[in-house]
Amino acid sequence: MDVLGKVGLLSYPLPASSRLASLNWIIEESQPVRDKLRLLHNPLLEALISFQYYEYLRWFMIVPGLERSWPAWRDGD
Repeated sequence: MDVLGKVGLLSYPLPASSRLASLNWIIEESQPVRDKLRLLHNPLLEALISFQYYEYLRWFMIVPGLERSWPAWRDGD
């Protein structure tokens, strides 16, 4: 679960031929956050803000999105 928040900020889109390319939406929706973090030019501040975004992305974007779009995720427990 901890990785889910980091995926959007630390990953890059997969090629369309990849079997997990259907998850590229996570990276695409996180792009505005990534763009803003690059403007900081302060590694400490970037780390602190990234930690907060991990939580937001995980619980308010990624988990609900996976529950809507990926039956295996929704059915798993």
